[in-house]
Amino acid sequence: MAENCLKKILDDEGLTQTKLSWATGVSIGTINKVCRGKRTPSPRIVSLLLKGLQKLAEKEYKQESIFPRIRIK
Repeated sequence: MAENCLKKILDDEGLTQTKLSWATGVSIGTINKVCRGKRTPSPRIVSLLLKGLQKLAEKEYKQESIFPRIRIK
């Protein structure tokens, strides 16, 4: 499974997996599995999570800083 920093960023920003789910339309179960490293997200899910995180945190995050081993086109 792919390593990622999603859980750490959510914690640092004071955001919940539920809020991210509402903002992205990605299920809480999927977000939870990604946070725990139990699932490698597809490029589409990575894109949705990144956009939702940026909206909620009001910060610019780069895909490589959250999902360093996943390449999206």
